[in-house]
Amino acid sequence: MTNRMLGMFKRAGDAPKYEQLYLLPFIGAAAAAVITGGASGTIPLLYLASALSCIFAIGGLATQETAAKGNILGVVGVGGGIAATLLGAGAPKPLLMQMMGTMATGSVAGV
Repeated sequence: MTNRMLGMFKRAGDAPKYEQLYLLPFIGAAAAAVITGGASGTIPLLYLASALSCIFAIGGLATQETAAKGNILGVVGVGGGIAATLLGAGAPKPLLMQMMGTMATGSVAGV
C-alpha cells in the first residue's frame, strides 16, 4: 500500500498518528554502528534491528489500520540492512562514497 492509497481513508476527525517514533530504536542502533566505526558488536545489532523491522512490517501490512506503520517499518528495515552491509563491507571511503552516490541517484529516480 502506498501513502496515497492510505490517504484516501483518512477522515477529518482522526487522531494524529506518530509512526515516525518507530524509527527511534533503529536510529539508535545505526548511530552506535557509525560512532564505533562498525566495531565487532554493532553491525550484528544493526542487522538484528533491520530484520526485526522487516518482520514487524509484514505484520503491520496485514490490516488497513496498521498499514502506514508497516510501510515505515519496511523502509527502515531495508534501509538498515543496506547501511549495515555498507558499514560491514570494509570498503575504502572513496568506494563507499561512490556507492552511496549511486544509491542516492537511484533513490531520487525511484521517488
